[in-house]
Amino acid sequence: MERHILIFHDKWVSTEKKRLLVHYMPLVILVLYCLIYYSVIILFPPCKNTFDDYFMICVDACLFQLFSLYAYDTIVHQVISHLIIVGFSIGLLIRIRWQKHRVGQSLKWRKHWKMTVQLLFVSIIYLIFGLPLTLLHLLSLCGVSNYVTVVFSQYALFLNYCTILLCPIASAVSLPQLRNERKNFLRLRGRGRAVAPIT
Repeated sequence: MERHILIFHDKWVSTEKKRLLVHYMPLVILVLYCLIYYSVIILFPPCKNTFDDYFMICVDACLFQLFSLYAYDTIVHQVISHLIIVGFSIGLLIRIRWQKHRVGQSLKWRKHWKMTVQLLFVSIIYLIFGLPLTLLHLLSLCGVSNYVTVVFSQYALFLNYCTILLCPIASAVSLPQLRNERKNFLRLRGRGRAVAPIT
């Protein structure tokens, strides 16, 4: 949604007050929600957490043992977030293509196109590496036995952690300043000093 606002409704963030309401307030609310929700779930669980040293994640939060909390966490925090990412990414692409076709090519659209490509990279990484774990949780909610998904869940957990590592890299690679610095660094590194005997 942030990119929709930056591209199509830049007047919404033109003043400090509007920027505070439209840009910073949703971020603050989201961070506060995550802090409060996971603090309550992890620090004051409604049941007893179990520990198993043989798995990659040694703590099995009791969140996954209570169906209501597990369903809420899976649907609200995973399924809906993936649907929002896919929906808004596709919507932004369609809207940019339509707007570009309607208005015509301009320098401003080239800048927005770079932002859209960056969004696509981050969205694709998030979906490729985060979606398998979400699908396994959804299958578990639908009644599929954990015995069937236990092998895949270890790989899905590992892939999910790759999202955290790859999203900043995908964002940084698309920055033009970083691209220029990388070219300059490689150019300087390629220069060698010629050593010749003095005669």
